Amino acid sequence: MGHSFTYIDLDAREQGICKFAKLGEELIDTFDYFLRRLFRPEVIVKFPAPRKVVLRSSVEQRHRLGQLNVAPELWTAILAHLTDLTSVACFGAAHPLLSRCALERMRDIMMSFEGVGAWAGHRLAFVDEDYRLPLPQAAYTEAEWREYDVENKGLLHSKEFIDVGGHPDADHRDEWLARGGEDYHTASYRREREAPIRWERAKFDTFPQYYSDIADRMDYWRVHKLLDHTEHVVLYRLRAGEYALCNEDKREYVLAQSVAKFNSHSDYSGPFVKASWTLGDTAGFLVACDAWLIGENSGEGRWAGNRICVTTLDLMKDIEGPGGWKDIGLFASDDGFEGDELWGQIDKYVGILFTYGGGDWKDNYRPS
Repeated sequence: MGHSFTYIDLDAREQGICKFAKLGEELIDTFDYFLRRLFRPEVIVKFPAPRKVVLRSSVEQRHRLGQLNVAPELWTAILAHLTDLTSVACFGAAHPLLSRCALERMRDIMMSFEGVGAWAGHRLAFVDEDYRLPLPQAAYTEAEWREYDVENKGLLHSKEFIDVGGHPDADHRDEWLARGGEDYHTASYRREREAPIRWERAKFDTFPQYYSDIADRMDYWRVHKLLDHTEHVVLYRLRAGEYALCNEDKREYVLAQSVAKFNSHSDYSGPFVKASWTLGDTAGFLVACDAWLIGENSGEGRWAGNRICVTTLDLMKDIEGPGGWKDIGLFASDDGFEGDELWGQIDKYVGILFTYGGGDWKDNYRPS
């Protein structure tokens, strides 16, 4: 049983993502939630949803719905006022011409749910839920230091920060179930695939036995397809390039490539390292306050309270600040290495929590 930790964002006055995580029992960055919040906006490329997600049944009903002679600008204006996925899905399912713009709006809403890019360039820390020891004074503005009374109350102020959780489930789930739909995770493969097929084949004169069964449910299946696509498909991509985790205050960075090397040269794509220890885990380790409370060298992490982001090397060079950038992800065997090796520190502080069974601690941390 370890102490519970959570992430805090001093700029947004938010907390969560890995809330109540117990070191030694849970991951520092589950499913890259923390990592995704660090993407600088300019590396995110949004693209329209593919046409294949639109049911043929929608197309077949077009003659009943008319040509929809409404200016596309009006569709966008309407969608801008919708903030929940269910409403947008119903709007998009009403007509094949509306599906794509609705899916684009659903993409933006889902990215907001996930907080993609929401914390990029903010002052961040991974702190102990129980003790909430203060961050370095340099992490605060003078006004914040006085407002929070950090000298006397430590990090107690962060308890009042908005809890953004860890990728909350969309609100539409219960609404879908209340209307007779099946939960995505419990419905059988046959039922999930059969409903659209039955609609597409149903004809009054050929399959009358099917029509009465599904006519009153098919609208919900069409809505569900849009919701399902949005929940289970990443609707944005990242620009090409070599990615790095950056500290804008200290002008330090760690390459995703270095994290891959730390994992015995595992595969990686952009900032995503396909291995046990990820770039998001590295970020969490670096912004951790109180040095993991392992019992020695107690003190703040080297990046706790600093402005952190994830971007490409090319875009990193354009971030304003004094001096050049330093790669702190070098290995002791690399040219230009100096000081303490980051990876040795991770092995020491995190490895001790997951070393058991005689194998590599990384195999225990995030089993494949």
